[in-house]
Amino acid sequence: MAKKKQQEPITESLFDFCETEQIQQVSFKEENTNNTNSASEPEKASEEQEEPAQEKNSNPSLSSGTYTNPNSQGKDLPVTLFKTLGKSSVGSWQELFAGYTSLKAITYSSSIGMLKQVVKIINNVEIIFGNESILGSIKDIIAAQYATVKTLQEENFKNNNILIDKIEQDKLSLFVTSIDAHTSHQKIYLLSDEKNNFRTIVGSANLSLKAFGSTGNQLETIMVSDDFDTYDLFLSIYLKTKELSSQNLTVKNIRELKLTTTENLPFFQQIKEEKIIEIMTPPKEEIFYTVQKDEFNKFIEKNNINPEDLLEKKSNKVLITYTKTKEFSQKINIAADQTRRTYETYPDFYIDKYKQKAYYKGNPIDTSDIPKDKFAKDIEIFVKYFQGFFEKQPPFQGNVKTNIDKYYATVNYAFCAPFLPLCRHETIGTSTQVFPYPLFLILKGTTNSGKSSLMKFILKLMFNQFHPKIEGEGGLIQKAEDKENAPAALKQKLEFTKGFPIMIDELSPKRWQEYSAKFIKHDSTSQFWSPMIMATNDVKEIDEALSKRTITFEINMFTNRMSNLQRKLFENDLDMLSGCLYKEYLKRMLVLLPGFLKTIHSSDKDAPIPDILLLSSRVLLSILSEHIDIKKYPYIKEYDIQYYLIKANLDQNILDFIDLYSKIGDEWEINKKLDYIKIKFEDQYKARNFQRKYGIEFTTLEGRYIIMPLKKTEKFFHIKIGKKNLLDSLKFWE
Repeated sequence: MAKKKQQEPITESLFDFCETEQIQQVSFKEENTNNTNSASEPEKASEEQEEPAQEKNSNPSLSSGTYTNPNSQGKDLPVTLFKTLGKSSVGSWQELFAGYTSLKAITYSSSIGMLKQVVKIINNVEIIFGNESILGSIKDIIAAQYATVKTLQEENFKNNNILIDKIEQDKLSLFVTSIDAHTSHQKIYLLSDEKNNFRTIVGSANLSLKAFGSTGNQLETIMVSDDFDTYDLFLSIYLKTKELSSQNLTVKNIRELKLTTTENLPFFQQIKEEKIIEIMTPPKEEIFYTVQKDEFNKFIEKNNINPEDLLEKKSNKVLITYTKTKEFSQKINIAADQTRRTYETYPDFYIDKYKQKAYYKGNPIDTSDIPKDKFAKDIEIFVKYFQGFFEKQPPFQGNVKTNIDKYYATVNYAFCAPFLPLCRHETIGTSTQVFPYPLFLILKGTTNSGKSSLMKFILKLMFNQFHPKIEGEGGLIQKAEDKENAPAALKQKLEFTKGFPIMIDELSPKRWQEYSAKFIKHDSTSQFWSPMIMATNDVKEIDEALSKRTITFEINMFTNRMSNLQRKLFENDLDMLSGCLYKEYLKRMLVLLPGFLKTIHSSDKDAPIPDILLLSSRVLLSILSEHIDIKKYPYIKEYDIQYYLIKANLDQNILDFIDLYSKIGDEWEINKKLDYIKIKFEDQYKARNFQRKYGIEFTTLEGRYIIMPLKKTEKFFHIKIGKKNLLDSLKFWE
C-alpha cells in the first residue's frame, strides 16, 4: 500500500486527521440471534483472513467474523479494516483539496453553502446530497428535496450564477437521494487528478463551511488515505450509492422551483418514470427542519394536504403510484389557486430576486414597455398632487412643509413595499439587523389632513394599469373595523399578498392593540409579509416594543373638506395615472437589487447599514430629476431609515418637550453648576419611553429618572430652562 507523505505539523490547525492505509475488507452477516457459531462458509473464510488484523485490532466482535443486530433481516454488513500510520494537522480545507482536479462526494443536503468555494478550485465536481432524516415520513422526504433545491437557488443567486454555469459546462453534477433508498449518512470525498494521484477523505465532516471552514466552532474527525486501493474501495461505494439512490438535479429544477411547480421536484419525476415503487419504513427519529422545510410544511398543513395520502399498503408493502403523486401535486396547485381567489381583491405582489422581475397576481410586470407620454403624465400628476397641499384654497393649516416631507416619504415606502420582506428574509443567518426594514407605517394625526386621499393616490400611482377597485366593498382601502381586517383574516392577507402595500384606514385603539398582540410584536423574517400603511386619528401612544417595528409619522396639518368640484378634479387626475412612473422605478430598482442584497450578507462591521429605503428614495429622486427641476420641490430628496424612525417627528418632539416643561418644569431638578437636568416620571416604563423618543445620546436613564445635560438641552430645544414664566423662557418664540 502506498503510504501518505508525512506533512509538517501546522501550529494553528483547523482540525487533526489520521493517516491510514486499508488492511482488508470483510463482510459480516447481520443475524436475528446472538449465536456467533452459525456463520456461513464465506464468513468462516473471513474469520481466517482476519487473524492478522486481530493483532492490530483487539476488538473481539470484529475478529469473530459476526456482527449481530436483533432488528436485521439477514443482510451483509461491509466492514473495512484500517491501520493508522500517523497523525497530521492542516490549517485549511484548501490544503487537503489542493492540486486535485476531480471531486466525487457524498454529503448532507444542508452542506450546499460550500459549493461556491469548491467549484472555484476543482474543475469537475460531482456531489450526492444525502439527508439527515430517517426515511419513513413521506412529508420529510418531499420537504427535504424542496429545501435542497431552494437552497441551491439561493447560493446560485448569491454567486452570480456560478453553479448554473458549472452545470451547463458539465463541470458540476448534483444529485439527491431517491425516495425508495436507504437514507445516506455517508461523508465520503474522493479526489483525483490526471497524473493518477488519489486521495480519500472519510469521517464526520460534511462538505460545509461549518465543518471545513475557518470558524473552528465544530469538532470533526476525518481519515485521509492517498493509496489507490482505498480510493477504489470507496469509489465502488460511491458508485453504488449513485446508482441505487440518487436523482440528478437539473438547471430547470434549480432555476424555476416554487410552490406552484412542485411537480418538477425529483421526487415526482421518479414516480412519473417508474410508475410504482416500494417505500422502506424504518423507525421514525426526531427531525430538524430548515426554514425552507418549514415554509413547505406550513403551506400543506394550512391547506389540509396530507402527504401520507400518497402511500398505499398492499400485501404488507408500502407503495407510491404515479396516480397518487399526480393527485397530490394537483392538491397543492388547487390550494394555491383557492388562496389566490379568497384574496383576489388583494393581489399578490412580489419580487423574484432570481429572475429580477416583479410579479402582480402571478404575472410578470413588463418594465420594458413604458410609453413616454403616459410616463410624463404620471410625473405631471405626481407633482400636481403634492403641490396641491401648498396651493389648495382654503390652504392647509399647520407645518405643511414638514408634513409633506412625511407624505412623500410614505410614497417612497409604498414603492419599496415588495423589497422590504425580501430584505428581511435576507438577514437570516447574517449579522445585519432587521430594524431597517419595518413592515408597519402609521399616519397618526388630525382629521382632514389628507391621509385617506394619500392612500388612494399611492395605489392609483402604482397599480392603475391593472384597474383595481380602490374604495367601497371589496376595495383595496378598507377600514380597520371591517370584517376582513379582523386580526386573523388580516394576518392571512399579509401572508398571501407578500409585498403588496396593505392600506388600513380609521385604525382604532382596539384594533391597534389586537394587531399588536397578534402579529406586529411577532413579525417574522422567515415569512414574506406585506407591509402595512395605517391611518388613524385615535391611537395616542405606541409602546417601546412596537416602536421598534413601526414607523410613526405624526401629521399635524388640516384643511376644510374638499368641495364636490375639487373632489371631482382630484378623481379625474387619479384616473389618468398609468403606473408607468412606478414601472420605471421597478426597472431601476431591480437592476440594483443583486448588489444591494450582497451588502446585507457582508461581514464588514464598519460598512454602513444596508438601507433599502434610502436606495429607493435615490432611485425615485434620479427619475424625477431627469424630467423636472427638483429644486422647486424641496420634498423630493433622499430619505434614510434614520428619517423614518427618528428625524421625521423631530419638530413634533421639540414641541412635546416644551409642552412637558410647561406642565411640570417646576418639578425638575436643575443643577447649573454640574450642568444637568433631572426629570422624574411616574414609573420606569414612561422614563424609558422618553429616552427612546429623544435618544440615548441625549439622555441617561436611572430607574424612573431621566438625566439630561442642561446647556445642550437648552440649545437643542430653543428654550431657557429655569424661568418661571414659560413665554420668557422660550427662545423658540424670539
